[in-house]
Amino acid sequence: MEQAVAQLWAKTFGLKEMDISKNFYELGGDSIMATQMANLLNTQLHQKLSIAEIFEYPTVSELAAYLEQSLPSRNEAPAKTAGSEAPNAGYDLSKAQYRIWFLQNYDPQTTAYHLPVVKQIREAVDLAVLQQGLDLLTRRHSSLRTVIKNMNGVPKQFVVPDKSHVIHFTDYAQEPHKKLLSSKRLEELNTTAFELEQNLFRAELHRYEESDYLLYINMHHIISDGWSMGVFFREWMELYDQIRSKRPIQLAPIALQPVDWVEQEKLWIGSGDYLNMEKYWMKELAQPLPVLELPTDYDRPHSIAYDGSYIKFTVSEEVTGQLRLLARNRSSTLYMTVLAIYFLF
Repeated sequence: MEQAVAQLWAKTFGLKEMDISKNFYELGGDSIMATQMANLLNTQLHQKLSIAEIFEYPTVSELAAYLEQSLPSRNEAPAKTAGSEAPNAGYDLSKAQYRIWFLQNYDPQTTAYHLPVVKQIREAVDLAVLQQGLDLLTRRHSSLRTVIKNMNGVPKQFVVPDKSHVIHFTDYAQEPHKKLLSSKRLEELNTTAFELEQNLFRAELHRYEESDYLLYINMHHIISDGWSMGVFFREWMELYDQIRSKRPIQLAPIALQPVDWVEQEKLWIGSGDYLNMEKYWMKELAQPLPVLELPTDYDRPHSIAYDGSYIKFTVSEEVTGQLRLLARNRSSTLYMTVLAIYFLF
């Protein structure tokens, strides 16, 4: 058990080896990483582990000992799959997907659920190899072949077997205002809403010089999130390197596709754990809730415009080290610590 847990921790933190005595907080863990870790442990070890338990047992040795001690009472059967590659089959949306679909359907032109990412590449790019890698990823991940259709008011997701995505290439090398033209194009892409029934993915490659490229990717949040984008880029670059160097294609097998998680969610919603949580939150939210009043400089607009921004600032290495130490001593993540300081001061 300890070895299995250590391997999953190493995968989450991106490490080759894992010291079983290292603390989750000391390694820089946060709630997102705890969620990833819980999902991996639950899927591969058939557990029912919560994020709170990862925080409570913050080392590999402690968590492995806890799981071994409680293993008989918490072991569950492997997840059933939904036959995610069945053609022409419409699948239900997850609860999270349904919320996004409802809001997107309410305002079809909103771009609030776009996930654009820009990567600067400081070397020559082989477009054909990059496209081949994307084709392999599209076949590998059903979410990249998914569209959402409105079936008489009920959203269904369809996995299109032969769907592909072409990388749109533009060479700006001879243009005097190349960066400006590229920036305008990206702005156009970012402000053009996805059509959920047609396509949920965009890719462009802009060339500025022989060894200066910009790679642009945009996905709709209904098929992706920040974690998924990280996995997508990591696998894409692995495939690019393998194809370009003519090495065998090697990626870890995928246990479940997104529609399989929907089936798991359905089972969980009917469970006692879910009903207890539902009862708790229905009670908590039954009372009148306070209105969130942020200290803004201007009055709130009558309609949502998503025109907010952010302020960047740098925290010194010394202060960052002190914050990490404080977080570790309090068994909390760095984010939790900084947020607590914000609320206090």
